[in-house]
Amino acid sequence: MFTLEVKDLKKEIGARTLFEISHLTAKRGDKIGIVGRNGTGKTTLLEILAGVSEQDAGEVLRDGTTGYIRQINPQDERLSGGEKTRKLIQEVLRTRPQLLFADEPTSNLDADSAAHLKRDFKKFSGTIFVISHDRDFLDAVCSEIWELEGEKITRYKGNYSHYRLQKDNEREAQQKAYAENMAEKKTVGICYFIPQRYGRQYGCQARKII
Repeated sequence: MFTLEVKDLKKEIGARTLFEISHLTAKRGDKIGIVGRNGTGKTTLLEILAGVSEQDAGEVLRDGTTGYIRQINPQDERLSGGEKTRKLIQEVLRTRPQLLFADEPTSNLDADSAAHLKRDFKKFSGTIFVISHDRDFLDAVCSEIWELEGEKITRYKGNYSHYRLQKDNEREAQQKAYAENMAEKKTVGICYFIPQRYGRQYGCQARKII
């Protein structure tokens, strides 16, 4: 059974379409890393999935309670960025949400705190959606990667390293197909005429144009 389902989701900023997602699902126990270049709309997507921001079209169906760990602004007179982050994470996890949404949860954390959070996320029994630039964290926690690129989401099974391997394989296949296509375009058929004693003979051969 799905804990989250997206149907015909669309978000625009001014005249720009940030993303369009026809259908997307997650089930209990999935731990999903959301990746993509800066400016593609990862945080906006996470906020919409969590229900803290509105989409322009479509719907997001959630089956269970939600918790949202927003990205922390470290500027505070009393608490450091790491202290604020740890406090927020503890408060959210204490509510035992069934769907957990986290935006850069390891930012501002020292190594020990990040390792502790990694263990907490790995033990979490619900569904996790996380944005992070910490590749080691995504490798340790995630069972699936959602890549936001070109206004669309592409799903990759496995952790971040598996995602990168699949992307490299895709790129190599595209480069190979492109090279083969260009080689075919450089090859043309040359027809020739050979005079014969009792008639004429025609034929064709392939030549590459260099």
